[in-house]
Amino acid sequence: MKCFRKLLKGLTGSVVTIAILLLIVMGIGFFMGLSSLDRFVITIIIYVVFIVMVLLGTGIYMIVVMGAYRNAQVSLRAIPGFSEARFEREVARSPQVYRLLLSSDAICYTDSGYLVKVIPMADILWAYQDSTVNRMLIYTKDKDKHTVNVLAEGKMRERAQRSEMSIRYILRLIARKNKNAIIGYDANLEQLYKKDFAQLLRRASGREIIDSAQLEMEYIQNNYYQLDFQ
Repeated sequence: MKCFRKLLKGLTGSVVTIAILLLIVMGIGFFMGLSSLDRFVITIIIYVVFIVMVLLGTGIYMIVVMGAYRNAQVSLRAIPGFSEARFEREVARSPQVYRLLLSSDAICYTDSGYLVKVIPMADILWAYQDSTVNRMLIYTKDKDKHTVNVLAEGKMRERAQRSEMSIRYILRLIARKNKNAIIGYDANLEQLYKKDFAQLLRRASGREIIDSAQLEMEYIQNNYYQLDFQ
């Protein structure tokens, strides 16, 4: 899926930035070790070991990131009725959010460690905008809790407003797709999540989950792609 590459946007830059910072620190330490031959040799040995450890750690980290990336695609394709062509269309028409993809089948996002996560729309129990700016909390029937940062792409001066509009769009998308999902914060629901999850499951069940192909047509016919992004 071509649009999936967007979820790793910025990964290379972050890795390069960290590498440069480490090289600077290493360079400072290296020159500090030039005062005597013994310190010079010891410094060389320490920093060779350090470089090997950094490279090994980076390699392991990239393996984990790419493994999560591939597993996310597998999970997405396993959603009943999933269509890759429809997913690409919906992502292109939805609000463009940094490291987040929106569709009627799932919300796909990258956490702070660049690990890709997939939230099937049919699994969502409860979703609301957090008091923290540009952040959503989404709870699923597996008792998972997702903290999703919503930062809209575009000009900096418009980003805060567009991010707020994007959150409203996402909440409306969840509500249109999954009639079981509870939208909006409620302290009582938080207590149920912590102490009586079975009751929360019962409260968010028994209603219709709209077919994704049907929902896409509704979005096109009713112009929800624009009307919901306000």
